[in-house]
Amino acid sequence: MATRKKTQKKARTSYPDEYKIEAVRLAASIGTTAAAKELGIQTSQIYSWRNQQRVQASTYFARNLK
Repeated sequence: MATRKKTQKKARTSYPDEYKIEAVRLAASIGTTAAAKELGIQTSQIYSWRNQQRVQASTYFARNLK
């Protein structure tokens, strides 16, 4: 039986909030796939950031309407 070679896991990259906001804006203007290729990240990451921003915005408005 062959043994697996142990590889080190790649560390997760942490992006600042400003970067995430600009990435979502770029995706809105040129498309998510094109923005992801330009930035060197996965399209799913942009979708996730966009959804997080929408949740934050709806929470903010819900709190301030009361």
